Amino acid sequence: MNRPRKPVYEEFIKNIHRVFDHIHGADAVNETFSGLTQKILSDLVKTYDKTVLDRYYTMYKCLEKNGLFKDDNYSKNTYKTSMYICAIQHYYD
Repeated sequence: MNRPRKPVYEEFIKNIHRVFDHIHGADAVNETFSGLTQKILSDLVKTYDKTVLDRYYTMYKCLEKNGLFKDDNYSKNTYKTSMYICAIQHYYD
């Protein structure tokens, strides 16, 4: 599936705050998405249309490669990966 538009970082950030702040709190959302850049966002979106397992694995590896995991805590890192997948889904819905 082709995405209708290239992701725009500023719009993406506004949207994730609109969707997630009331659930997780603004501070947690800021922490989860800190370090995200336009290039990383574009790379993540390119992987979104893969199968579910490929999408998850590829996004996890992209976040890891770009230093978006602050520690070696697998549980926190899988949570963060899931948040990015949900955020991209909500951005395009």
